[in-house]
Amino acid sequence: MDLPAFLLAVSGLLGYVGAIFHCRQQTAALHSLSGRVGSALCRLWPAPLAGDDSKQRRRNMADIFDEIDEELKRDRTQELWTKYGKYVIAAAAAVVLGVGASQGFNAWTRSQAETSANLYHQALAADDALTQLQAQAGNMTDGYALLARFQLAAAHAAANDLVSAESAYAALAADKAVPALYQQAAQLLAVMNAPAGSDIGALQDSLSSLVEGGPWQPLALELSAALDLQNGDNAAAITKLETLINLAETPNELRQRASRLVQVLNS
Repeated sequence: MDLPAFLLAVSGLLGYVGAIFHCRQQTAALHSLSGRVGSALCRLWPAPLAGDDSKQRRRNMADIFDEIDEELKRDRTQELWTKYGKYVIAAAAAVVLGVGASQGFNAWTRSQAETSANLYHQALAADDALTQLQAQAGNMTDGYALLARFQLAAAHAAANDLVSAESAYAALAADKAVPALYQQAAQLLAVMNAPAGSDIGALQDSLSSLVEGGPWQPLALELSAALDLQNGDNAAAITKLETLINLAETPNELRQRASRLVQVLNS
């Protein structure tokens, strides 16, 4: 291939590339490539010598096309970065800020939990524990505040103030902000700490939902059976105790206690 024919081929290639890249910026980049290709051609054919090696010229021509391809790739990459780079930077910044905020929140949560734990244990260790628990409950996290309320109710029961104990447990059972599991536990404890002379029918009504099922069913059945015995209804008590014995989730100690009581009642 002589020099004019080669230049014609290169000119055709550049025209094809120019048709692909329509925008003004890409056309400017193509003009720049044309200049670099021209410079390369001058290096390849400094003079049209008759003795030029045609194989060497073909290899050099292949190198030119490789150079054009690399230049186009670089220009395309630069164009994409110019167009979308700001979005990439914004996304990266959002990720960094999100991670930082998450770590900051976790650190704050741990700090709050540690502060609440210290307040709770300090209140229990104080001489006037009940007063301190009542005073500090509002400064604790939800979990420790709930624990403090149960501790206050238990303290009333320990002091044989059953009216206050039942009232405190009943308030927990009626509080919709308390998780259901702890509401049910408070409901059971309110019945267990009911003062003497309380209406047995009302207490049975309080236990009715717990007796039907749930994690507290075995204890609720035992307590309901005890109320039946207190009311003189041995048959109802035996039925509930036998149900308790047959429950798969009944603890062994509670099952054994119910079995002994059934034997006594049937003797």
